[in-house]
Formats: sequence, C-alpha cells, structure tokens
Amino acid sequence: MQEESVRPPAPPSSEPARSKSGRPATRAPADDVFANPDYVGWYRELSALLTAGEKGRLLFDSTILEPTAQLYSRARQAFDAGQPSPFRSTFGWGSPLLIAAIAKRYGVDERSILTTTGCTGAIWHVYTAYLKAGAHVIIERPYFELLPRFAKSRGASISFLPRLEPGHGVDLEQLEALIQPNTELIVLTNAHNPTGAYLDDAALRDIARVANKHGVAVLVDEVYGDFVPSNVRSGPAARIDPCFISVSSLTKVYGLHGLKCGWLIAADDVLQRLRPVYAEFEIGSSKITHGIAALILDDIAEFGAHWRSVLARNRPLLVETVRRLQAEGLMAGAVPEYGCMYFPRLTQVKDTRRFASWMWERSRLGLAPGDFFGAPGHIRLGFGQSHQELAAGLALLADGLREYREPPVS
Repeated sequence: MQEESVRPPAPPSSEPARSKSGRPATRAPADDVFANPDYVGWYRELSALLTAGEKGRLLFDSTILEPTAQLYSRARQAFDAGQPSPFRSTFGWGSPLLIAAIAKRYGVDERSILTTTGCTGAIWHVYTAYLKAGAHVIIERPYFELLPRFAKSRGASISFLPRLEPGHGVDLEQLEALIQPNTELIVLTNAHNPTGAYLDDAALRDIARVANKHGVAVLVDEVYGDFVPSNVRSGPAARIDPCFISVSSLTKVYGLHGLKCGWLIAADDVLQRLRPVYAEFEIGSSKITHGIAALILDDIAEFGAHWRSVLARNRPLLVETVRRLQAEGLMAGAVPEYGCMYFPRLTQVKDTRRFASWMWERSRLGLAPGDFFGAPGHIRLGFGQSHQELAAGLALLADGLREYREPPVS
C-alpha cells in the first residue's frame, strides 16, 4: 500500500540546525513528535518538520529510492510521443493504455482491471464496497496501520489474524476460527508489510480454500510483490483464485510514488460490486501520470534494474549490521529474502515507542516503532534509500542500541 506519498528530501546531516550564534536552533521535542497515535499521522508530522528545515534521517521508509533521471526521461518520451497521445482520459475505468500495459505485464484480462489513484485508492474502493456498519473484517497482524483504521471508519468490527513467527505465515485453523456469519473480507499484504515475508502460491491456494468455503473475499495488497522473482511468484493472487482481489502500484518496488499509479485486479462478479463505488469516487486519476506509467510498464526493465542495483549495495550492509547486533544480543529476527524492509525485535528494549522517541531526541534518526503495526517490541527498518543514508542511519541505530537503557519503572 502507498504509505509515503510525499517523501521529504534527505538532509545532508543528522546534526541539529544551528542559529547564527552557533547554538542549536529550537527543535520539536521528541515526545511531541511521537505523541501521534497512528503511523500516517506521525509520519506526516515528521515530514512537515523535515520540510520546514529540521535536520534528521529516516530509517523506516519502505520505498525504493526514486529513479529520478529515468522517470524524467520517460516523461519527456510521453510528451514527445505525438499522436496517438499516451495521455488518454482516465474517466471511464482508467487509462486504456495503462490497462493494456498492466494486463500484458501480469498476464490478466484487460476487463479484470480498474486503475486507481494509487494503491490506497484501490483499497478504499474495496473497503467501501464490502464494509458497511455491522460488517466484520479479518486483518493480519502485524499490519499496516491504515488497514484497520480504514475498517473502523467504515463501522466494521475487526478480528486480527496473527502472522506467526518465525516465517510470518498464516495458520489456516486460526483463520477459519475467526470467520463469522457477517465476515465480508479478509485482508492480507503479500509481501507482508511490515515483515517482508512472502506467501507462495501454495499458501494462497490454502487460504482460498478456507475463504471459498465461507464465501468470503480476500483483499491482497501486492505493492511489494514485484520484489519476488518470477520463478517464485506466478503473478497476482487474483490469477490464482477468483476469491482474491489484488491491489498494487508502481510506488514501492519502483520508487515511482510521484505517479500515483495504482490498480486492482478482480473477477467479474467482484468488479460488478466494485464498479458503482469506483464510478462515484475515482475521479482524481491523472491522465498525464497514468500515461507515463503506461510507457514505463510497457518497458520496465531499466526500472527493475534500478531497484536491484539499490538492494545489491544496501542489503549486504544491512545483513552485516544485523549480524553484529544479533551477536551482541541487541536484535533478533531474520532479514527477509525479498524486498527493502526488515522488522526486527529489539531484545533489550521493552518500550519501542519510547526508544524511537529517545533516538529522535538523541540523533534525529526517524524509526518506526512496532507499536504502529500492532507489534510492540519491534521496529520497522527500510533499506531502499541511498547507500550513504542507509550507512549513516544504521551506524546511529547501532550506537543507540548499545547506549540505550530502559528508564526505571516509577
């Protein structure tokens, strides 16, 4: 799902801003920064501080660094294309060129696709169509915080399905036990946000058997899916079984958050339920950004090469840092095989929100405590940024973990 639609520019240093006298300028107290109870609200406040000039580093962003030069090149290509223009109206069910490009890339029927203003828009359409007051939804935990918050705003009751360690899989008996007569939707992310764990085709088929037995639709957020190689992942979950509704975007894997290009793929009976909602609310998609997105999807190799090059540099650094911290007894949990995020447990930290606040006060290092994801005791780390920023952030985190001491209980 699209979490970070606006990313503030990375500052050159984690040193505090200074006045002309050389003294540190006034800074927002860390307790104020971390007082916001929800992830998106907290991240907006943090972004506003950085945009206003406060110095800091972010070590939680789960998006690959934007390939700005390649994006600008494709934008120029789109504007120079002439006739027929790639900038087709999105007012029907989306840009026809984008729909065709998605269908070709993922091996699905064009009639199964609706394009949206980001993946968040796709999720909201599904929630609006399926969740009314009194409905029941099952959402994985750890979760991306927007998923239960959207459900609450629809008046639905929520049961949480544990993603079980060490592999963060789904226990089918637990899933079936949570299903109620009024259950309308099961919500999963694949790869999983925040752990990065991946449910393979066999696991998805098992989930489909349970869902179909009870007539429940399954929403699968696949914004991290393209990190998984094609010899492992056969494609969107919607290709595996018609109970699945696949939603995705170009934001996370490809770093193209500026395009706000999302989509959903679903069976015809599901689309019949979704289209009235889509027709009413999907009025903001840009024909310009979706036209550029169509050109990118038609020839996405260089954008795939970009994220692979970023992770080829960054993943070894993360793995080595984790190895050292685990040897020191400060961190636990395997780095996931795919993707650009890691969700370790901090073995010497009881209150991860307090620790994250302390790290912001100490080093102006932005960490996302597991409290935001329904899993206190963990933090989410992102490693899709520039290598220099990652190295600096991991060094600050390691030093902080070695120094930190839990405050005494009053």
